[in-house]
Amino acid sequence: MTEGAKRRISYRKLLTNLRKFGVDELKGRGKGSHRIWARWHHGHLRKTPVPYHRGKQLGTPMVESIRRKLGLTEADGVSGADVYR
Repeated sequence: MTEGAKRRISYRKLLTNLRKFGVDELKGRGKGSHRIWARWHHGHLRKTPVPYHRGKQLGTPMVESIRRKLGLTEADGVSGADVYR
């Protein structure tokens, strides 16, 4: 995916796009304005905190960090187009 296709994306839109890859939000978890997202990847539960601020969008570095931590990179077979759709 080209750099130009990466962009800011809302929390809900990103979560909706990643649910098809097994990502789920753990209810009742997280501290302050962060929520915990989790995904089973090769037999291990991978988790990462994601900031949730109503009306604000997640920047490209945050989205790429979430992808790496949850095993959703190009090397894992998840294209950037699937994430930013």
